[in-house]
Amino acid sequence: MAEAFEVSCYRKRFGVTNIGHICRLVVILLCLAVAQSPSQESSRYRIQGKVVDGEGGTAVSDATIIVRVLSVEGGILRGAKPGESGETEQPRTGLSGGFSIPVAGPGRYSISARREGYGERNNSVAVISEENPSATVKLEIFRAAAITGRVLDAEEKSPLKGVTVIDLKCNWRKGNKVLLPMKRTVTDDNGAFHLEDLLPGEHILLIESQEVKLSTAAAEPATATKKGEDRPAVYRMLWPSGGKESTGAVIVGGSENSVGDILVEKRELGAIRGVARSSDCGEGAEVEVWLTGTAESGTRANVAGGRQPCGVPWEIAPVPPGPYQIQSWIADRSGVNQRHFYSEISLAEKQTLDLDLGLSPPMIMRLTLRDASGNPYVPDTSLTIAISPVVSAGTIEEYLQKLSAGYEGNVLAYYRSSVDLQITGLRRNEYVKELKYNGSAAASTRFMPNPGALSHKLEAVIGADAAILAPVLADEKHATNDTAIVIAPWPARLREVIPEYKTARRREDGRYESVWLPPGKYRAIAITLPDVFLGLDRPIDKPGVLASALSDAAEIVLAPGETRQPQVEFVELK
Repeated sequence: MAEAFEVSCYRKRFGVTNIGHICRLVVILLCLAVAQSPSQESSRYRIQGKVVDGEGGTAVSDATIIVRVLSVEGGILRGAKPGESGETEQPRTGLSGGFSIPVAGPGRYSISARREGYGERNNSVAVISEENPSATVKLEIFRAAAITGRVLDAEEKSPLKGVTVIDLKCNWRKGNKVLLPMKRTVTDDNGAFHLEDLLPGEHILLIESQEVKLSTAAAEPATATKKGEDRPAVYRMLWPSGGKESTGAVIVGGSENSVGDILVEKRELGAIRGVARSSDCGEGAEVEVWLTGTAESGTRANVAGGRQPCGVPWEIAPVPPGPYQIQSWIADRSGVNQRHFYSEISLAEKQTLDLDLGLSPPMIMRLTLRDASGNPYVPDTSLTIAISPVVSAGTIEEYLQKLSAGYEGNVLAYYRSSVDLQITGLRRNEYVKELKYNGSAAASTRFMPNPGALSHKLEAVIGADAAILAPVLADEKHATNDTAIVIAPWPARLREVIPEYKTARRREDGRYESVWLPPGKYRAIAITLPDVFLGLDRPIDKPGVLASALSDAAEIVLAPGETRQPQVEFVELK
């Protein structure tokens, strides 16, 4: 009776007069449900979170969430290649700033937010796995700011049209102040410029009428009488003058900042000319040539470079005076026979520097692994040996090499550069206990080889008594997806000007990763440490900040093979 009443009501409300229509409707709905079942399985993997204003902390509604699949290549985090999952733009956030997004499956994902009037930031990474199929993130976005002004000739006070103005964001990285090129524009007929979508913080401007470029040069090098005579004067300066040592324009989100008139003088800059040669250069072979690091820009980023035919003269110009690093290597060639050149150089005002780069093979180091008793170390799997140039263009990444003969084999390093030896594949309780170079103990795994030595012998002693540190946050009210516990040996061992440290990241279950450490003394603090940070400073990278915060932390002494679960206090780094 009830069933008849429901059908009767359905007929009256929707005008359905044939029960067959209802049956067909039911079949269609069932088919749709079956078709959607695969997506229900994929929605098991999910990223949720909230978008907030980075300065005020208020929720940001109507923000678009962008998800990118990440891959790790050569130790550098990059976006997915074509053909991979790539970038997905998701629905907008609600009034509370919240969002929840299904993802394809296990992997590493970059999450960023975009909204009109704000700058996009890739400021969080989510790790999805079978064990932890969901992740919670907090995204901070900042109101976009702008810098305006005019560029004038210093002598004639006339506006300069078509001059490039580049925004350099001042950031701290590993204790050094660096200038990151972020935005660029060109002056109009009145010399005016407008740089927009800028992140809050300190900014310095680079004004140039001609970009530094690598090009093919004439076959004959410049003579002493001709150097600089035919080189035109160009406009180039940093505002304010003084480079990274000066304080630039400090802006806040959502602000319009006028720097007024900038007077630029014409300068006669220098040039670097050269040729890269190698016995390995066959017909059609090319070399990479890169000039990196300049006192004027305050960073070791690439200044200029690219590919040139092997043995053909090239020129990099116009180059401001200052110290640089020049590197060259055979293009599209990797492995044990990679030939390479590296040197520190300095360019004076108006100087043309001639170089002859003889590409030489890397030095071969014989590495032997032994256990604490002096016996050959026998690993469970093949070990990966990474010898990274400490000073490099970033274009050449670390050598990744396998020990082919178990406990002994050859590894490669560059001449004229200190190296950092890292061994991957040791058992969890193992570590490099001692490193000897040509019979002498090295202070750490980072050392300077002797380029004049007849041979290069490395002996690494592998300890098997590492301790386990499983830290616990004392007050969970500070916990977010970006909370990490930083553990540093104490007294601090500085790498450049920042203490060496390891991190224990917060897991999905709220606990923190366990860290295997050599026995010794340590200090630990909990801080906010975003995994990916683009364009904004991380206080941990500023000189003295981490060391000062660690100095007030309690000391943790780890005995061989011990497991400790200390409570760690949260510290707000400034």
